[in-house]
Amino acid sequence: MRNISLLSIGLLRTITRRTLKCIKLIVGVAIISILPISTLAQETHDEWLSSGIMAHDEGEYEKAIECYNKALKIEPSSCKAFYEIAYSYYALEDYKKAVKYLKKAEKAKKYRIDETMLYSMWGSILDDWGKLEEALKIYSKGVNLSNNHLLFYNRGVTYYRMSDIENAKNDFIKSLQQNCTHSNSIRLLADIREIEGHLAESFFLRAFYLIVTSPKHQFHSLVYDFMTEEKKKGDKTTIEIGSDKNFATVIKKHNINTKLIFANPCDTIYDELFTKDYNIVRYRLVSMEQNIKEQGIDKIELDLCRKLYAPILIGIVEKGYEDIYAAIVTHETDEMSRLWIEANEQRIDEFYEWLNNYIKDIEL
Repeated sequence: MRNISLLSIGLLRTITRRTLKCIKLIVGVAIISILPISTLAQETHDEWLSSGIMAHDEGEYEKAIECYNKALKIEPSSCKAFYEIAYSYYALEDYKKAVKYLKKAEKAKKYRIDETMLYSMWGSILDDWGKLEEALKIYSKGVNLSNNHLLFYNRGVTYYRMSDIENAKNDFIKSLQQNCTHSNSIRLLADIREIEGHLAESFFLRAFYLIVTSPKHQFHSLVYDFMTEEKKKGDKTTIEIGSDKNFATVIKKHNINTKLIFANPCDTIYDELFTKDYNIVRYRLVSMEQNIKEQGIDKIELDLCRKLYAPILIGIVEKGYEDIYAAIVTHETDEMSRLWIEANEQRIDEFYEWLNNYIKDIEL
């Protein structure tokens, strides 16, 4: 089993915080917009919350805490105010105080927030604090209350940090069963399937990841490099769809670079106007689709891949969308791909309509 990079996990926690921040802003705006202006106290409570959120987002965490405390003087049982104080203490890396205020938020009766937000941040704080077992308990408590995909994902990250690959895998699968487009669950499940020797499944997952994730996403370039790196000269190996538990032996035998896509080498140029990356992506998509048909989709072990991600790949090729897929994946680095997308908006819309309908009709 390869070592799990703590740096990567740290970046994951940054994503979690950003997710919470986005939710926080949305909820904050929603509270202010939907509450009736019936009393001065209600107005002032909301105003102090709003001021605190603005201060927090500008990095003035102590000032934010002062604002939230003023909101609490007006409404001592405000769950939202306790939660926001905890969030600012989290930003200050004062984990003890952050947990203290989350416990208060859990019990508070008024201005309730979504349970997913509460337990996601609570678990993340404990994880960053090094209290991994406690983090698992908090995530599990949240799962029992809200059963949200983000809680499964966050708990999976903690299991991943503990090198508990099996439980991490199960949680990422549960996350994707609820939200099959959740990009970080897709990426980490792909990493795990590669570790376990299911190389084709890691391909299906990564191929899908690239069309549901912005090129500006911090991990997008890593998956993109995996898709576009050239195979070693003369290596014409096609990896079996079924698992090979003796992964290291396979790699050594065939002299395979694990960063590559494990499809046939790109020896055909589809269109000389496009860059090498475009042609490699398009060719590998078609190659893997042919491999699935030749070897049989029933050999794919993971239900998610057999029922969703592999069929999507097959559908892209059968529908003649492989050019669209390659253009979408490479448009940030390929000027011709970008121009092609601008000139083919109707086909792009058609592709995403097909993809959305396909996902909607699948039962996982």
